[in-house]
Amino acid sequence: MRHLRDVPVGARPVLPALAAVLMLVSGCGSGHPAASSGPGSAAPSASHPTPSPSSTATPPTAPPAKGAQVTGTGYRLRLPKGWRDVTSKLKTDTGIDRAAGAVQSVHGFRSNFNVVVTDGSLTMAQLPTVTANIRQRMLSTAPKYAVLPQTRIAGSPAGHLAGLRSEVNKPYWIDQYVVLGPDHCYIISFSFSPKVPTHQRQHTIDSVLTSWSWSH
Repeated sequence: MRHLRDVPVGARPVLPALAAVLMLVSGCGSGHPAASSGPGSAAPSASHPTPSPSSTATPPTAPPAKGAQVTGTGYRLRLPKGWRDVTSKLKTDTGIDRAAGAVQSVHGFRSNFNVVVTDGSLTMAQLPTVTANIRQRMLSTAPKYAVLPQTRIAGSPAGHLAGLRSEVNKPYWIDQYVVLGPDHCYIISFSFSPKVPTHQRQHTIDSVLTSWSWSH
């Protein structure tokens, strides 16, 4: 993976796989039903059972972030203070719609997030299958990656996954949200140093999510 001083670490490799999962499960962008077989479309194996959350998490309630406003495809959000938009450094060859990262690193890692947008939209019935398949795709680098209770972002249903991921012996924490937007599927991925305290990490995530609004 390419490491640039100003590019958030951990943003690049997972994106193509996640977009592929959405297209395989939902047919996003194809205009046709998804194929019933192929990489990412199979049910999770018995050796890696997927949690089945029975409840919906409380939507984020933290005060909205107060940094710069960023406008993406069909949405707006605000960055945490001390973060900046780095989309131009990643967008060309990753399919990222928007990306941002902290100006200062923590233990050599810059906290960051990115948003991937696919054509078409999912249904509530498809959301558990999508999150289960995303988890399957992540298990090789995140063995304890977990599906968490669904939540809501700007009033829209969202799947949630989280866990510790490691690449080239460099661990980092990742939280991902699959949002059922009005016209598109959205994958929001947050990455942090594992040394960032849990409450601080969650507050940063929640402040971005509560600032999210649809721009249709």
